[in-house]
Amino acid sequence: DRGWQLETQRRIGQGRLAEAFGASALETDRFLRVLGVHRVAQRQWDWLQTHGDPEARAALLAYCAGVNAGWRSQARPPEMLILGLSFEEWTPADSLAWGLMMAWDLGGNWNQELLRLRLALQLPAAPADERMQRINELMPAYPGDRLPALGNYLQLYAELGLGRPLDAKLEGLQAAAAQQGLSGGVEGAGSNNWALAASRSATGQPLLANDPHLKLQAPALWYLARLKAPGLQVAGGMLPGLPFITLGQNQRVAWAFTNTGPDTQDLYLEELKDGAPGQPAQVRTPAGWEALSERVETLRIKGGGSEQLRVRSSRHGPLISDAGPGGDLLSARGERRFALALRWAALEGEQDPLRVSLAINRAGSVDALQQALRGWHSPQQNMLLAEKDGDIAYLAPGRVPVRRADNDLHGLLPAPGWEPRYDWQGLLPFEALPRERAPARGWLATANQKIHGADYPHHISHDWALPYRQQRIEQQLQARERHDLASLAALQADTL
Repeated sequence: DRGWQLETQRRIGQGRLAEAFGASALETDRFLRVLGVHRVAQRQWDWLQTHGDPEARAALLAYCAGVNAGWRSQARPPEMLILGLSFEEWTPADSLAWGLMMAWDLGGNWNQELLRLRLALQLPAAPADERMQRINELMPAYPGDRLPALGNYLQLYAELGLGRPLDAKLEGLQAAAAQQGLSGGVEGAGSNNWALAASRSATGQPLLANDPHLKLQAPALWYLARLKAPGLQVAGGMLPGLPFITLGQNQRVAWAFTNTGPDTQDLYLEELKDGAPGQPAQVRTPAGWEALSERVETLRIKGGGSEQLRVRSSRHGPLISDAGPGGDLLSARGERRFALALRWAALEGEQDPLRVSLAINRAGSVDALQQALRGWHSPQQNMLLAEKDGDIAYLAPGRVPVRRADNDLHGLLPAPGWEPRYDWQGLLPFEALPRERAPARGWLATANQKIHGADYPHHISHDWALPYRQQRIEQQLQARERHDLASLAALQADTL
């Protein structure tokens, strides 16, 4: 009953929409091929076959076999008949790619960096400090916070020869990503969750609520299900294409998510020059000039025809400007060439999301849940946990990059890719991630707001969602001594 949804998700992950919808989808396919999500997913699956948890790996293989058996035993969905599409085998990489696409939808810091760069190139001539202040007013800090002191990026970009003519290409890239729904992030949206300890619950046991505000679509993003097997009894919302319950409850614990919105993406201005004849272009690095990684992707188009797309990557990641209007970014006098590379934590490092998901579904206590989350990779989430015996906890698992103290752009603007001070210095250790357990007030809640106080020593983000939903939740939770299902249902439907 979700066959067409699975087929669409597979084509999004692979960047193969034009095969189904024609040339109008080429722009989306270009962006997705440059991002390279399915290639990363396949590499991840290759690694999991020798290093992953055998039981979780077997579960995904069984899930894929079930999808394929179902497809073979029924008529094609009407959408596939209309478009003339045939079934293809569902693979583990298709599942893993959709997990990465969900992480993409819940991230989007690169878009904010690109917007700040475009403002820097467009604002009328004025003293640098005045123009930088104007940009801070247009893209302000979180209420009560101050943006970090930035280096003179206007002077930096001027020295590189970047000017207004370049903005037309950057505008094309940003507009195309937004039009295709690929800009990432949950701007203008958000999610809520809250947990009440037994002492604040009319039932005598904890209450946990979750309201993930993701895009309205038909069929729904979620698939409500109950899974029963030896040693497993769990129910909640799962994502079609993935074999485990994403948010829900088992017989002992319940868990809920909202998006943290960490700064896990950085844009880099990569300086390029021609390589030797017949060789890829070279990119400037702290160690000198090195060859770019380069491959050619074939984009097939419904009705016949195809397009060859050159896809390049630097040490930081894919050159996403290759997905824009085309051609490198030229300095004002044309003597220097640049491209924009995206570094994104979700594309890096080995991970076993299957083991983590299975361990979450099976956890019998808050302690077991927190232990399972040690392996959580991307996206970082505000996770609330509740145990039948009364314990509630908050944890924000996920991989968050650490930036150097002398990084004077603080991940807020595209940085020179050849300057080592703008490179990441590893990831926040699990023990350093924000957390809270069994608070005396008897409740925990998140709504994409800033999740830590001024005393937290690490950087998570400068781009939190505004705190008004969180303030309303806190107001309502504190309005009565004990809550029940009816009062929490009313809070989920609250529109103030």
